[in-house]
Amino acid sequence: MLFGDLLFKGLRVMALIKLLHTPKGVFIYDAITNSIAKILSENLLYDNLTDFNTETIRNVLGRQYSPEEKIEISPPLNYESLKYLIQHNCSQLVLSVTEQCNMRCHYCAYHDRYDVDIPPKLMSLTVAKKAIEIFIKNSIGLSEIIISFYGGEPLLRFELIKECVLYARKLSLGQHIKFHITTNGLLLNDEIVKYLEENRFVVSVSIDGPRFLHDRYRVSINNKGTYDIVIN
Repeated sequence: MLFGDLLFKGLRVMALIKLLHTPKGVFIYDAITNSIAKILSENLLYDNLTDFNTETIRNVLGRQYSPEEKIEISPPLNYESLKYLIQHNCSQLVLSVTEQCNMRCHYCAYHDRYDVDIPPKLMSLTVAKKAIEIFIKNSIGLSEIIISFYGGEPLLRFELIKECVLYARKLSLGQHIKFHITTNGLLLNDEIVKYLEENRFVVSVSIDGPRFLHDRYRVSINNKGTYDIVIN
């Protein structure tokens, strides 16, 4: 539960307390005192299923606790309406098709650990298709939707991407599907560029600026600068 004195999309929420469930137990965070205390038994927190036990909370927090400091939510829609919106208005699907990358950027947390810590995890076509099926089904209320391909370096899975595009268009229930890809640019060649253009992809290319800045950090597996390749 997160409490705060604010209005957000029709929801009225008050107080500043959050329960933290961790492998080492349950803790309660109090934003007013900026402190965390461990709870011996979560069952002691409640007078019933919804109301905090005032005395227990006061003992845990070490401060006076008002019964008004509990969550107060007034949804603008009933449950069925909210469920309908969630199941019919998914606007974007992001497919992380691989965790592998063909660069070793110095500021990447994994730049010197790929071969040790990052196994060659690849999204299977079966998983990708299932995600697309769920997404298409849950976006029927929209006229335009987006499928994005991400990584690692997604163009390492170019053949999978082409399969996903064909499958999404086959399943479309009338939605116009836009495709997006984020790439470091190293694998862009005439074949891939032609495909992306023909299928009207929105393409985001990662580049850090002029050569002296880009090549300082964005290097290949062989620790060579990649600026000229990307620019070409």
